[in-house]
Amino acid sequence: MLIQFKEQQIGNFIVPSFTLSEGELVVIKLPEGQDLFDMTRELNSILTNIGNTEVAVVDIPLKYAGHFLKLHSFLETLFPTTVGKWFRKNANQKNSVFNKVYNDFDWLTPKTKLIKIPRTPLRMISIYSTLSWTTNIVFDLVGVDPAGGQKIYAMVKEVVKNGGAAILYGRCYEFKNDCTLFIEAQPIASNQI
Repeated sequence: MLIQFKEQQIGNFIVPSFTLSEGELVVIKLPEGQDLFDMTRELNSILTNIGNTEVAVVDIPLKYAGHFLKLHSFLETLFPTTVGKWFRKNANQKNSVFNKVYNDFDWLTPKTKLIKIPRTPLRMISIYSTLSWTTNIVFDLVGVDPAGGQKIYAMVKEVVKNGGAAILYGRCYEFKNDCTLFIEAQPIASNQI
């Protein structure tokens, strides 16, 4: 077992208890809006740090596949980062799994500027980079179109099938019947807060 998560109140929601082992993909349905980002931040702090706390037992921490947050800065406009440069800085060069993104999009090359790439390929670049470090990941599909979400989910599911483990922070029921475990953060009744 990689993680044993105990039921936890995060904000105005209860996240039920669950376990995650190798070869499993857990989907946690989170609420929309600001609560989504607050809960994601809180869950990441628990799931990506090894240790035994009152909230969880984390034997092998997961790695969160982050988002590109500074693509529209002034410097990025003047000196855009390319896919190849980003991989050299953020991917494990000893594990070339990140190069698979070039097979997924025939127009994508190491010289493609990140600022010109749509959301789905950007998300895949981040996830492939994370997978170059570990096959135990946490990811979400924020900003990704439905077809792209299906593509990313299938890619991660294949990694899980081959010995990895993953948690998806979802916002809908799309993958409810296509995962090891589907749990939903439940709102706390207003009289219980």
